[in-house]
Amino acid sequence: MDNIFLDILSISVVFTGLLWFYEKIYNFKKKKQIFQENIQVQKKNYILNNNKKYKHGCTFKNIKSLFPILLLIFIVRCFLYEPFYIPSESMMPTLLPGDYIIVKKYFYGIKNPITNNLIVQYHKPKRGDIIVFKDPKNSRQNFVKRIIGLPGDKVIYDSMNKIITIYANYKTMQNKDKISFRQYVFEKYNTNSAIENKKMQETVSDVEKLNNHGNILHYNCMIYKEVLDHYKYNIFISHANKNVPQTYFHQFEQPTGTWIIPPKNYFVLGDNRDNSCDSRYWGFVPENKIIGKVDYIWMSLEKQEGKWPTDVNLHRIGKIN
Repeated sequence: MDNIFLDILSISVVFTGLLWFYEKIYNFKKKKQIFQENIQVQKKNYILNNNKKYKHGCTFKNIKSLFPILLLIFIVRCFLYEPFYIPSESMMPTLLPGDYIIVKKYFYGIKNPITNNLIVQYHKPKRGDIIVFKDPKNSRQNFVKRIIGLPGDKVIYDSMNKIITIYANYKTMQNKDKISFRQYVFEKYNTNSAIENKKMQETVSDVEKLNNHGNILHYNCMIYKEVLDHYKYNIFISHANKNVPQTYFHQFEQPTGTWIIPPKNYFVLGDNRDNSCDSRYWGFVPENKIIGKVDYIWMSLEKQEGKWPTDVNLHRIGKIN
């Protein structure tokens, strides 16, 4: 849907732009011709041209007047911000079905809108960043996942215990980062931050509503805290749902469940670990496939799949940590 909208917007910009430039060139030539004639001829031509102009009515004028507005929307959407809709549960509990997000397309740098290659780089992607990217195997489809591994990292996923081990800068073996879990029990959830406590309880409430609506697979999920560099965030783990390592993406000369990330590529996972199709199954995300960093939830609707929204979750609107 997002790609179709961008195609329509691009065609509209080109069409209205041609009309806009045509009128500018036409008026310039007309003024030059009138300037070279005497005053009597000018008056005559002005009347004739004015009548001719309004024969195609106000439609032409109205269409070409849309060009500056469409051009501004096109620039904002291609280089600055782009809205996306979350249709699935793969990023729960961070992002829920029905969330509308804003993506900062310029956060990592200015890109060529055709090839998506970086022209100017501002920031480098970090572990823990939530990104929107094009499916490496189908550029017409967009995914949203969390970056777990950077170029040069060695990532090991224990499919039995569902724990990640990351060796940063694997070739030099300078660091070793191991992901740690801490289980949250809903009834006893308590932190020193009243805001975090309230936000967690609201998220759990939203998830339970979705579960009652039948939009989530019925398996016994537990919420854990995952710590990764400067990020702390919640993930879903279902110990009853066993992974099948044989379905994992197999990297040449590496054992199953182990990956060494090549240059200009990233390893991504969904926060809903047992209900996410991610790098474990299809491989790495090339740098030029990254659209931008998820920054904000600007709208969140409570809805069942294939039905109209029933409510607005105002408490979910805000910046994503």
